Amino acid sequence: MLYAQLEGSTNVIARLRAAKQLGEEKDKKTIGKLKTALNSDPFYGVRRRASEALPKIRSDGALSALIASMDQADARVRSQVVNDIGKFYHTDARRVAKQVVASEKNPMIARSAFRSLAKYRGADAKQAIAAALKSNTYRDYQAYYGQEAIQVIDDPTLTSDLISGMGGGRCGA
Repeated sequence: MLYAQLEGSTNVIARLRAAKQLGEEKDKKTIGKLKTALNSDPFYGVRRRASEALPKIRSDGALSALIASMDQADARVRSQVVNDIGKFYHTDARRVAKQVVASEKNPMIARSAFRSLAKYRGADAKQAIAAALKSNTYRDYQAYYGQEAIQVIDDPTLTSDLISGMGGGRCGA
């Protein structure tokens, strides 16, 4: 019944409720239905709700569905997908976070990726954060969010990158 409601209801509230409830299921068919809604529902709110439901399933299939759904035209949905990928502690989630940090132009989406990347203590995560500290973006948002990530990582080796990134009025200096 929830599948039919998610796929065929003309009532937006019914589709929103169906997506939320399907997050309590743990099977491959449900993941497929949520992925379809995430990529094709006409209302961005239903697409966001489908994204929110997938991390609740806590499976590799759910993560794969989110990663496959990264190409969203609506920034609100793309932001939700990046945020939900960040709820997984997985090598694929780490890879996606690094890609988003390196290429995303929308500051709020980049912030979600920085928060996700900060969970990882490896050299590659530190390098991505250090590179962001030295970037030159609109209002230096990447440097600011890199600063937030340093607080989460709590690694004193990034201090020199933080200080060099602050030159010229950067990072709130």
